Amino acid sequence: MKLPKFEKNNKLFWLYIVLGAIVTIFAIIFAPFWSSVNVPWKNWSQSILNLIIATFLSLYLFGFLIKKVIRTKGQTLKVLTIIEFVLLFLIDLYLVLGQWIPSLNIIKVNGACAITGLALYVRGVVELFRAYFYHRETSNKYPIWWLCIAIGFVSFGMWMLVAPFIQDIVIIWIFVAILFIVGILLIVYGIYAKPQKKKQEKKVTKNK
Repeated sequence: MKLPKFEKNNKLFWLYIVLGAIVTIFAIIFAPFWSSVNVPWKNWSQSILNLIIATFLSLYLFGFLIKKVIRTKGQTLKVLTIIEFVLLFLIDLYLVLGQWIPSLNIIKVNGACAITGLALYVRGVVELFRAYFYHRETSNKYPIWWLCIAIGFVSFGMWMLVAPFIQDIVIIWIFVAILFIVGILLIVYGIYAKPQKKKQEKKVTKNK
């Protein structure tokens, strides 16, 4: 259903209020402070974060990396790219199904920052191998700018993997803050857009 434009006297003002209330409630439920309280939703925030990471990882795997696997011609590079795909796919699988199947945690990498670091590191390593084989098998020079990017991927990825500088709880709080702000804005707009009741004109008869 397409929401109407933001304007005053909107007949569907109640929809914005309801959506705003739902979003605000979810923001409160996903807040990390519930983790120390015995409530059914105390781990929902981490589960949601895992699903968000898994979504972005799936987009990377099936939107970019699978094409790399198909297009790569060299046997060694193809094997390395396949290993990269399998490695990240196992992490992706654990993020989605790990709470029900803990044994899927084959690769002990947890946290959004560390997973991103691993993805960057492996991609950088594969690209460095690509540069090596490209230089060995052809007379053309490998683009120096892409070689610098590959080295940057390896260095920055290793840093993120070994010493994650952004904790999951920080990401969750940012996500919760965004949800809360959006929810409040929707409620405020819903109240603002509520149509005003027309005042009935009272007929006043004057006795002359």
